[in-house]
Amino acid sequence: MKRLLMSLAAIVAATGTTYAQSYAPDALRFSQTNFGSTARFKGMAGAQIGVGGDMGSLTSNPAGLGLFT
Repeated sequence: MKRLLMSLAAIVAATGTTYAQSYAPDALRFSQTNFGSTARFKGMAGAQIGVGGDMGSLTSNPAGLGLFT
């Protein structure tokens, strides 16, 4: 009985680690192109809300256009 429980625990532990390594959703997410931003924002890893002085910030941070004055 103890051997059966240990075998069952090993199988459950082994299958749990295989589900932790889900490659398909990450591959789909990173293969998508993020349109709607400028090269400046893409160079900053998508941190477009805190940066002003760019026409691309009009949709996310309209107050950033005040840096053009």
